[in-house]
Amino acid sequence: MYPSTSQFVHLLFDAGGAFAYQKSFQTTETISVVDLPIDLDAPGREVYVHDNVTVQAIATRHGDTPANAYRITYQGASMVSSGDFDPSSLPNLTRLAQGAYLFICTCDVLDPPGSSTELYALHTPPRQIGELATAAGVQVLLLSHLSAPIAHARDQVRRSISRAYTGEIYFATDLMHVKAK
Repeated sequence: MYPSTSQFVHLLFDAGGAFAYQKSFQTTETISVVDLPIDLDAPGREVYVHDNVTVQAIATRHGDTPANAYRITYQGASMVSSGDFDPSSLPNLTRLAQGAYLFICTCDVLDPPGSSTELYALHTPPRQIGELATAAGVQVLLLSHLSAPIAHARDQVRRSISRAYTGEIYFATDLMHVKAK
């Protein structure tokens, strides 16, 4: 069982916590915590709204580990970042990514049987990523957190995704910039 974000922060900074000493630095320290949704049946929620920027979070899963995906919207343009996710997260990611310009999606495994069987309980293969991107209507798909097998099979991955998705597909690189059109 995983603690909520607020429980985790309390365990770190309250009396007896690993960083409880920070309160002795003669300064006021305030940590504002927002517990994020971890149940796949929970609706997504806004976790930040300020200066025309809205950040929404929705629950995803990475095997037995709860995770979150995020949508950032600024002046009507949106991008979504998946983080690691398994196939049980597809409905939530499809809802969160609806109409987004950019979808940054992890790509860790090849389509079955191209990767180790146990990895499919933790990750979503390219074919399903393409179906998700199409169902959500995203314009640009940026594949990130690329495993070595993906990096060596980019053409195969692109073909697999393109069976369902006709938008632009990129593979993330360090210091890469993506500009909205």
